[in-house]
Amino acid sequence: MKYKYKVNGLDCANCTQKLEDALNKKEEINDCVISFATGMMTFESNQEINDNELLCFMQSIEDEVTIDNLSTNKTHHHDECSCGHHHEHKHHHHDECGCGHHHEHEHHHDECSCGHHHEHV
Repeated sequence: MKYKYKVNGLDCANCTQKLEDALNKKEEINDCVISFATGMMTFESNQEINDNELLCFMQSIEDEVTIDNLSTNKTHHHDECSCGHHHEHKHHHHDECGCGHHHEHEHHHDECSCGHHHEHV
């Protein structure tokens, strides 16, 4: 199985290489590659990888790092993104714009933009 993560908090290329080397020494991780430029980490494993255990191991090498699982073999609930927090999808009411205030849409046939009332003869 291929795994893909976004690694945050990488300080330098040497730290990245040290982390990559340590992960490649783990029995369950094969072909680990971490890009310092993009923060992307990929590897293969024949076992199920626990994100928390992986993070704990990585933080034992570089204590500032955090990870986001971007693996395509993981199924995410509709309301979840890769950050791991739950986001509500809010649908805006027809009379609301993005400012958060409620606006009434009133159209009067006998009014123009000058604000005066005109009689139609």
